[in-house]
Amino acid sequence: MACILAVGAPAVSSNAASLLSGAGYWVDYDPNSLVTVSAQGSRLNWVIATQFALAGTAGGITGTHNAQLMKAAQDQGAAVHFNVANYLSGGWSRPVVHSVLTSSQARDRTIRDILGLLDKYGYDGVSLDFENVSPNDRHALTAFVIRLAAAVHGRGKDISIAVPAKIRDDLTNDWNGAFDYAALASAVEAIIVMAYDEHWDTSEPGPIASEPWVDAVAQFAASETDPAKVLLGVAFYGYAWPTKGAAEGISMREAVDRAKRAGVTIQWDSTAKVPFYKLPGFTVYFEDARSVSRKMGIAKARALGGVAFWRLGQENPGVWSVLAPYLQVNSTISVP
Repeated sequence: MACILAVGAPAVSSNAASLLSGAGYWVDYDPNSLVTVSAQGSRLNWVIATQFALAGTAGGITGTHNAQLMKAAQDQGAAVHFNVANYLSGGWSRPVVHSVLTSSQARDRTIRDILGLLDKYGYDGVSLDFENVSPNDRHALTAFVIRLAAAVHGRGKDISIAVPAKIRDDLTNDWNGAFDYAALASAVEAIIVMAYDEHWDTSEPGPIASEPWVDAVAQFAASETDPAKVLLGVAFYGYAWPTKGAAEGISMREAVDRAKRAGVTIQWDSTAKVPFYKLPGFTVYFEDARSVSRKMGIAKARALGGVAFWRLGQENPGVWSVLAPYLQVNSTISVP
């Protein structure tokens, strides 16, 4: 089993020359995700399993433990954390997360279930992914995380939380205003800054994560807390925007395959530092090994603790040879 962080310790050394810790999200609906864990798990410190969610407004957790994933990750030396999200019925449920954050009964039931999963299955930690949280619930979110973190740390386990990307703290912002980076980071081992979806499925076509934007996101996060507590979220995907309507999310490999099938040349956006191309009726932006490598460079330059990949199984296999020089390989994480 890989060494995990000492409770309450920063993700890695704050020394900018240190290697980056790596986390990767596994999903149960794509067989390629498990293939990546089995083949590349030794390059990751954490594998985050995403099969659990909030059960409803009454609180609690729903989902199914996956023993195959647990074994595959552990065989590669990676610690395994389970993710808890408020993604229900195809969307990020604001009413459900509001109830869990503001109702003492729903909160206590949820925390009890999380601790039960830690105890029953021996996970190394838990990672929260609460999205579409009302900015009015900012203090309630922080209070919930502090309470849960104390209970998780009491079991000698780790806790992290995914947070939406931002370049300033706007308390009124409907998507990211609820997330107090500094307060949340003080309670957890890591905040995972989701530095992707700069353009999204219903926006106009554009980079998933342009280099200038990602650097601004990383700079802001590093200014809010110890940079060593920040994991920079890195995308392994892209979007194909039709002339009208919502874009389709596609993997790195599918983006490349579509260009090959259509016989078009993949171009390089010299400002955003990402690949793109156009087909009749479609515009495609995505990430590849070259653009991902530049994100790793940002994480290093900003002295961040590491990176977190969304998601395992979407990448072209060759990306791992580009990532390898940046990543710790299941080594003991140094603590300042």
